[in-house]
Amino acid sequence: MNKQGILYIQFKPNLRKRPGEQILIKDIMSMYGDKELMDAAGNIEAFPNGIMASTRVSMLWIIGLINDRMPEVRVYPLGEASALFEPLDTRAKSPVFTAVKLIAAVLLFFIGSGLAIMYFHSDVNMKETHRIIYHLLSGEKADRPLLLSLSYSIGIGLGIALFFDVFSLGRKKQNPGPLELELYQTEKELEDYLLDLEATRQEDE
Repeated sequence: MNKQGILYIQFKPNLRKRPGEQILIKDIMSMYGDKELMDAAGNIEAFPNGIMASTRVSMLWIIGLINDRMPEVRVYPLGEASALFEPLDTRAKSPVFTAVKLIAAVLLFFIGSGLAIMYFHSDVNMKETHRIIYHLLSGEKADRPLLLSLSYSIGIGLGIALFFDVFSLGRKKQNPGPLELELYQTEKELEDYLLDLEATRQEDE
C-alpha cells in the first residue's frame, strides 16, 4: 500500500481478547483518519499469538509496527505513552466461592464500620447527648432512649446508602455516584501501579 496520509492513534481503555487469541492493532488502538488507512493499519498484527498475562504496550512500538508496513503514513500519537493490557479472564468462577467472598467482605466492612462508629460515639459521649435530646423533645428523662437511638442508627445507614447512591447501582444514570467514582479511581491507581512495575521490570531486563 503506497497511499500517503495522516493517522491519529490512541490506546483503548481495555482489551477484549482471550488468552492466546490473535491481537491486531485495531484491538488495542483507537484510530482516526482516512478509512482505508485505518483499515490497513488496524489489521496489522500486534501479537500474532496473543498474550497470556498482563503486558505493557508502548506507543513507540505501535508506531514502529505501522511504519514498518506503511512508511508513507505519518502517525500522530494521542494520550498515554504506554498502556497495560490483560486478556479476558476465561476461568470458570465457582458461585459458592464468590458468595463466600462476598459474605466475608460484607461482614468485615460491617464489623469494621460498626466499631469505628462505636469508638467515635464513645469519644463524644453520644449516649449522654441522646438523653439530652430525648428530654428536650419529649419532656421525659430516660436512661436508654431506645426510640431515638434506633432512629439515629437507621438514619446513619440510610444516609451512607444515599450518599454513595447504593440504590441506583445497576441502573443507567447520567452521572456516576461517589462509590462508582471511588471504584474507578482505585482501578486506575492499580493500573498505573502495574504499568510502572512492568516498565521497571523491562528496564531491568
